[in-house]
Amino acid sequence: MLVATPQPQPTESLMGYVLRLTQANGYHTMSYILAAMNGHWYRGAIGRLDGAPLREIAGLSSDQVARLTLKPERRPRAYIRIRGEDLPSYEVSLQRCKICPLCLAAGSGCEAFWDLAQAVACPTHHVMLEATCPGCASELTWRRPKVTQCRCGFDLTKLPTRPAAPALCDLMAALRSALYKDSALAPPPDTLSHLRHLELRKLCKLLWVMSGTLYQRQGGVSLPKARTRCLPQLERVATILSNWPRSFQSFLSETYEEVATSADVPKFKTLFSWLMIRLINNDEDGGTCYQFMEEQLYVFGARFWTRGAMSRDDGDVSLVPETVRWGTLSEGAEVLGLHMLTMRKLIASGELKTRSISTTSKRNVIVDLEWARSQKQSRYPAEPIRNAAKRIGVSIETLKAMRANGAYQATYRPTFPGSLAKEDVDLLHTRLRALGRSTRCNVKHGAITVERAFVKYKASPATKAALFAHLLSNPELVKSPGKVRITQMQIDAKTAEQLLYQNVPAAQGYVTAQEVATRLRCLLDTVSKLKRDGHLATRDARGRQMVCEHSLEKFESRYESLTAIATRVGISRKRISMYVDFSAVQHVKVENAVSVDLFIDRQDIARAEILLEASRRPPDPRPSWRLRDRSRTGEGRTQGVESRDIGESCRDVLGA
Repeated sequence: MLVATPQPQPTESLMGYVLRLTQANGYHTMSYILAAMNGHWYRGAIGRLDGAPLREIAGLSSDQVARLTLKPERRPRAYIRIRGEDLPSYEVSLQRCKICPLCLAAGSGCEAFWDLAQAVACPTHHVMLEATCPGCASELTWRRPKVTQCRCGFDLTKLPTRPAAPALCDLMAALRSALYKDSALAPPPDTLSHLRHLELRKLCKLLWVMSGTLYQRQGGVSLPKARTRCLPQLERVATILSNWPRSFQSFLSETYEEVATSADVPKFKTLFSWLMIRLINNDEDGGTCYQFMEEQLYVFGARFWTRGAMSRDDGDVSLVPETVRWGTLSEGAEVLGLHMLTMRKLIASGELKTRSISTTSKRNVIVDLEWARSQKQSRYPAEPIRNAAKRIGVSIETLKAMRANGAYQATYRPTFPGSLAKEDVDLLHTRLRALGRSTRCNVKHGAITVERAFVKYKASPATKAALFAHLLSNPELVKSPGKVRITQMQIDAKTAEQLLYQNVPAAQGYVTAQEVATRLRCLLDTVSKLKRDGHLATRDARGRQMVCEHSLEKFESRYESLTAIATRVGISRKRISMYVDFSAVQHVKVENAVSVDLFIDRQDIARAEILLEASRRPPDPRPSWRLRDRSRTGEGRTQGVESRDIGESCRDVLGA
């Protein structure tokens, strides 16, 4: 029985109480009391120290002994008991002694809370716990004569302190409250009320797992075994768990959103294995205590994964939100009311908002259900994209590009898949027509029409769509509206140059269809037919099929437009194409819906000019009434007579 037997304080640890007994009885070392407790001198491994001998040497009660003892009752040797709670040995740091100088200065003993490995700050005084003595520059140890004095003689109450972050202090207060289980001794913080139901062991495990996850995300190769590597992450963990659930959702977005939107998205359970496996699946109670985190994880996952991908191994999806953004093809077909074959066709044409989640799986396409739910059923017949492009005043490729960049907003679902909804087309047409209507400005200089800008800067369909989208977002750039077509609207020349000139250097060696039509003096339909027939070579440049300039020069060196020849001779081209027979002349004939274009071989230009000169004949001396009578009786038509006479004269000339 010791001479001085002070009673242990409610929050005091076993080693702190032994040190206080050593100081009260005037011993220079605590080895005497430890020898009386376990029968041998003090050793470094003090983990499973039994406090039962304190009944005899200090006169403690059974409750006090049960609160102080470090020896678990039924757990294996890898566990240590702290205030009646059995914890794994790595959750307790008895070898590395920590203190709060302000607590020691206030007369408090060494708390059992300080023995926890994750205890890094004092929630009472909002300072960091210290483990190094500045007097001897060595780590603190239990081998000292007094509670407030280091073995070198330095007064630990005068040890300089470091302030702790408020979020970290709240987390330490929650950990301290879970240890003492008494609101009077350790009140739980209000900011972490969602952690009050967690036991000490589960709370410690949660903090270690989250610290290890942050360690890995910051470049750690693997999860460290040494807990000291994760201690610097505790302040970040405290910030994540505070302001629940906004801070936790921000952490998930900052850490995993880039991975979740990548082309090869990992499995939901694999990416969040730190919660789904290490905490929930490996929990003795089935992981119900971590349900508050699992629910928020599903809220985040609903933005990137399907319901089936987030289900548990047993298929349970009860915690998954009812509304998720992405779904399978069958779920998308159910929302849109379409057949699966129609869904695949729309996906192939790019009309459905989808995303690929894997590069190896066959079922790697998921549908944007949020976009599908926002689609309204059109009340009008479906409008083909060709008709819609003609009504708006752009090409089909430009309209497709406008649909891709969002200038065309598809909010209605057409009655026929693959077409456009009349409401959406009307909205885009109205918005484009409204550009510049409110501007009263007579621009003479410094402006250019959209059509001229497209030709000057060789704009591709994607560039045209980008310009229209920019004008819709910035209508003040339009100087005057288009009277007939939207491409006739005038915009600032500098603005057009900034938006369109950036793609000009990439189009060297290529010519637009407008330039080809101007140089060949023909229609755009004729240029398209020449490209299809192989007379003009094309290449993909800036997202469109453009004519190679060398092929155009080759075509011009061999052929000349009949329009140019007729202009040089002084004859109407329209009259020539109807009445002159060029079958004996080498030429290229292109028939359009409006007219017929001819390109004469330059070797036969002289013969073509002779035919044109031969078509010059004096008018028929017969009166017009006689010709009309003959046409009525069926004896012949005026045009037929003229065509026959001109044809005979041409053959006579060529024969001569």
